[in-house]
Parts: sequence; structure tokens; C-alpha cells
Amino acid sequence: MKNIQIFFYIFITAVAFMYFIYYKRGKNPLLVPGDYYQVKAGRAYYFPLGGALVITALLYFLLKVVF
Repeated sequence: MKNIQIFFYIFITAVAFMYFIYYKRGKNPLLVPGDYYQVKAGRAYYFPLGGALVITALLYFLLKVVF
């Protein structure tokens, strides 16, 4: 149970950091290939397909090494 809690703490911290960077600069600096990003009628749509895979892989390997 403790491993799951640590995973979620790391994940929530990473998401909060990306959210802060996104609104601080006014655009998404973490856009990677595979992400869906479209600006239409003054609204921006962002769906992080590639980013989610990268973050998931990094967290997986980080947790495998630590635990």
C-alpha cells in the first residue's frame, strides 16, 4: 500500500508542476510528438497521448529502480 501512495504523490507532483508551467508561460512547453493540440475558435484543446506515455514509462522505471 505504501508503494501506491508514493507513486500517487510523485504523479500528483508531476501533474501540478506541468499545470504550473502551462499557465505560467501561456502555452504548453511539454508538448511531445503524439500529443493532440488544436486551437479552434479561441479555445485550445490539448490531449496528452504521447506525454502520458512518456510520464508513465519514466515513473515506472523510477519506481522499479527505487523499490
